Amino acid sequence: MAGPADAAADAVGYRPLLFSIAYGMTGSVGDAEDLVQDTFLNLTRVERAGTPITNLKAYLTTSVTRLGASLVPARINGRPGVVVYDAEGRVLNVVALDIVDGAVRRIHAVANPDKLGHLGEVSDLGLRKVREPRQR
Repeated sequence: MAGPADAAADAVGYRPLLFSIAYGMTGSVGDAEDLVQDTFLNLTRVERAGTPITNLKAYLTTSVTRLGASLVPARINGRPGVVVYDAEGRVLNVVALDIVDGAVRRIHAVANPDKLGHLGEVSDLGLRKVREPRQR
């Protein structure tokens, strides 16, 4: 397995691909460059944490796509939240918040296509793999 320096060096070769994905999602050179930079920063954090990445290209393209997904504020079952859309405007998932006394007490994520259909066409991108919560 390659070390962090090797992964970072290999990742640079994917910069044009990541930029094309990000630009396609944002339509802006500056925003696309920001997404690519954020993707590389995430890679650095993951590598430093010792998390193995078995498919660098898949990791990078998934990361830049998720970073570029659109968040739209919404009311979900009467609660504040956001709807996350992919680049084609399809629903990725929905996040509703329980806010008590001005503080977020619970976060409810919905990624079930049966529950999201009323919001529009549902993307399969966010449904392929449910992500584990990040460890802090």
